[in-house]
Amino acid sequence: MEPQPPKPEAITADDHYESLPWKQSQKKSNLATILVTQEILENPTAKELFDKVKEWKTMKVGLVSYRYSKMPDGPEFLQRWSAVKLG
Repeated sequence: MEPQPPKPEAITADDHYESLPWKQSQKKSNLATILVTQEILENPTAKELFDKVKEWKTMKVGLVSYRYSKMPDGPEFLQRWSAVKLG
C-alpha cells in the first residue's frame, strides 16, 4: 500500500479570505457564511476558497476553519468558523 500524500488542509499564511463578504450567523456567533453565486465566483479570492473547500470539504487558516456545505435542495455555501470566545 502506497503512503498517501498529506492533504493540504492547514494553511498558516495570512488569512486573505477574511475580506470576503461574510454574513454573520444570528444563531452562532462563531459562524459566518457566503451563499455561492456566479457573482461571488467572479471574485478570484472567493473562487480560490470555493475550489479548495469544495475538494477538501474543510480547510484551516490559523484559528479559523473554512468549510463547504450544500443544501439538499441545491444552494451551496462557504462557511467560516472562528474560535468560540468564552466569557
